[in-house]
Amino acid sequence: MKTSLIKDLAKYEKPREKVIKNGLFTLTNEELLAILIRTGGKDKSAIDVAREILKDIGDLRNLVDTEIEELTKFKNIGKTKAVTIKAACELGLRITKNAVAETQKIKTPEDIYNVIKPQILGKKKEYLYVISLNTKGKIIDTTLLSTGTTNAALINPVDVYKTALIKRASSIILVHNHPSNDPTPSTEDIKVTEKLAKVSKELGIPLVDHIIACDSSFVSMKSLGILQTYKI
Repeated sequence: MKTSLIKDLAKYEKPREKVIKNGLFTLTNEELLAILIRTGGKDKSAIDVAREILKDIGDLRNLVDTEIEELTKFKNIGKTKAVTIKAACELGLRITKNAVAETQKIKTPEDIYNVIKPQILGKKKEYLYVISLNTKGKIIDTTLLSTGTTNAALINPVDVYKTALIKRASSIILVHNHPSNDPTPSTEDIKVTEKLAKVSKELGIPLVDHIIACDSSFVSMKSLGILQTYKI
């Protein structure tokens, strides 16, 4: 059976026309991705290509963590299309991050988790973030500091506090994810946290907490008693 091309669809079935007539919310995930892809190939529509990608990665949220090189392995997806897809993913993440950060005052570890969760969902590697806070406990900036292996984030105290000084933070919160979905702190996690806490006292920029985040759970080092309690 020959695959239908978008140009062969009735006008009201084409993704762009559907958006104009009914709005973006009426489109399927495949159709939204097809708009970014724009064109398919000789015997495949952009929707067919989008469907293949989503079927292969297993879950829409995995698109965020799919590298450009991985996307170009799909037929009819070159570097330009792959970059377009990744740029759209990044915009979505930044919009979510900014919407939360602009108004939220950090009061609890759960507040921190809610801020970072959209950025770590489905991640296959460890990502380390430094959240800079002002004197009122509001977020100044969320900085991705390093990307590690599947076993341990690369935490360099110099880089952590260099970021804090550049952002003029009054205090900071460290967050990294565990791709294993087990938020239990490792021995190394605890050692690094204790080391950073000592540096924070010397610099006068308190390390308020170190959160280990997973897709559906998290652990707060402060709640475990590993960090001295600081008032934000």
